[in-house]
Order: sequence, then C-alpha cells, then structure tokens
Amino acid sequence: MEFPLSLLLIFYLVMAGLFVIFSIFLVYHALRFGVATRVNIFTLVIYLAGSLFMLVGSYIYIAGIDWGQSIILF
Repeated sequence: MEFPLSLLLIFYLVMAGLFVIFSIFLVYHALRFGVATRVNIFTLVIYLAGSLFMLVGSYIYIAGIDWGQSIILF
C-alpha cells in the first residue's frame, strides 16, 4: 500500500489556511474590541511576526521536498 507524499502537502495547506483565517479573526477582534494600549499593540506585533516567521520558515523547508514521491507502507 502506498500513497503520494503530496497528500501531506494538501493537509498542511488546509491547516495553514485555517490558521490564517483564525489569525485574521484574532487580529480583528483584538483591534476592534481590545483596549488600545501599547501592550496590546506590542502583543499583536509579536504574534504577527512569529506567525510570519513560522509560515515562511515552513515554506522554505517544504519547498525543497520532492512531492512527486510516494510513501510505501506495506
């Protein structure tokens, strides 16, 4: 039994898309309903920078993988 490695990429893209959608909701609610203090803005900047760092880092990592290969289980 084997399955293409690209299934893992599709799963990753779905999870990354959900992360982006939830992050948009988080930032919107923090800006709309949060108290506009320096700490709130600083926390949002740190969150967005960390998220961008993780997404770009994972893109750099997965760009070097040959997604045409298959994984043989049995």
